[in-house]
Amino acid sequence: MCEHVWNNYQKCQVDNPLQSRVIKKLIGLVWLAGQEVAAMRSNETYKDYAGAALARMVSVDRSTWLRVYSGHWAALKAAFADLDEHALSLALDHFEDEEVLKVVEM
Repeated sequence: MCEHVWNNYQKCQVDNPLQSRVIKKLIGLVWLAGQEVAAMRSNETYKDYAGAALARMVSVDRSTWLRVYSGHWAALKAAFADLDEHALSLALDHFEDEEVLKVVEM
């Protein structure tokens, strides 16, 4: 999933090329974004990471986090949420199709 999200995210960044040091830090955030979305979905009391904590994790100042990384962080989390919703939708459609087949076979 992380590789899929990262590859799609890179395709969206063609118009705005990123510096290599930013890319390295974003690669580390991809996995964390996936973990955060999963935790939010499975734990009602989960609290989002604070910007200051995320800045420390990628070894940048809070102001740099806000200016450079926070938009990418939000986009990566949104990509995982969209992927999750799409997968759930496909699973529900499949389940509903199976239920229709069972009714027709009766």
